[in-house]
Amino acid sequence: MKKLFLGCLLALGFGCGVQAQGVDVYVNGTLMTDGSSLTIKRATVDKNNLLHAYTIFHNTGDAAVTLTGKKVATLPEDVHDGWCIWETCMAVNEIEAERKLEAGKRFEGPTEFLDIQPKGYVGEDISITYTFSTVEHPEQTTTFTLNWILGEPTLAPVKMTVDGQEVEQDKFIKVERETQATGMLHVEMTFDNTGSEAVKMAADRTKVLVEGTTTDWCMFGSCFPSDNITGMDPLAPGLTESSGDAPQYLEYTPNGTVGESLVYYSIYTADDEFNRTDFVVRWVTKEAEGGGSGTANENAADAVKTAVYPNPAVTAARLTWEAVEGAVVLNVRSVSGQLVYSLPVEGLTETEINVAGFTPGMYFYTLERQGERLAGGKLLVR
Repeated sequence: MKKLFLGCLLALGFGCGVQAQGVDVYVNGTLMTDGSSLTIKRATVDKNNLLHAYTIFHNTGDAAVTLTGKKVATLPEDVHDGWCIWETCMAVNEIEAERKLEAGKRFEGPTEFLDIQPKGYVGEDISITYTFSTVEHPEQTTTFTLNWILGEPTLAPVKMTVDGQEVEQDKFIKVERETQATGMLHVEMTFDNTGSEAVKMAADRTKVLVEGTTTDWCMFGSCFPSDNITGMDPLAPGLTESSGDAPQYLEYTPNGTVGESLVYYSIYTADDEFNRTDFVVRWVTKEAEGGGSGTANENAADAVKTAVYPNPAVTAARLTWEAVEGAVVLNVRSVSGQLVYSLPVEGLTETEINVAGFTPGMYFYTLERQGERLAGGKLLVR
């Protein structure tokens, strides 16, 4: 088979063997290769809605290229397909980029997607085959197929928020933070069961990360390192589950990296795979104010800078801080506000906290002097 999109995406954290330079294409975070296929399950809830599969086009070569594409669709009656690529939305079956994709650059984001309009269709008879190439090397092509499986959800939706933003189908959420040399960045989530019966939640994710960065998540009451999870306990009807009840957050560890990473999420009920919401979180990290990459758990509102390592911690965590005069106390509290650890640290600038007996999850530490908060941060225990 002829292959175009086989370059090493090292800048995004993906390794590979000896491959030709060219343009890599990702669909919902999955690298597509010549002859590959991807199955996408979605709910048909609104006959006028478009369903999106997000794309990334990354030129891994050392010269600018002009992208071309064509598609062949097998669609039931009344179902339509299209694509918004290279900042232009089109219904035609063959396209050419209006501008070159520079070497090392990539097109990505909410304006770059492959779509279908199901018009209420339910079934599996939707397949669209795409072929991408370049004007400069038309003989080098990559062809892949998207298979859409559509169904009607039988359960009431579970509403979610991420970083205070309401999550909707195909929403593209941008999270901007200052990068940190160590430690994790977090955005909190909430889950609201709007139905009349308990549901068990499940989730899948796919990552496209800047090299050197990592991502994790804590939700449904536990923290998981895997990319496919199922909640331990059902979410009761009428219950809103937030970080105050149990660990519920998405995390990103930039390790001092300045750049952009994307994580694609599909969250659904375990008993109804069509009761799902698919969305993307784009992590954007920038230099800390004043230059440099900062230290873990810095808080510009605090008078004293702190750092904690390792974070997450398993058996012990070492906390350091700037020298402070007076009767200072280190307090550690759970997400529910319960005080789980307290230690007078007058005259000290560091201490080690034994967390072996802590329940895995998120904790908040503060340095306080006569009730005044001097500094604080987050500590994750696994």
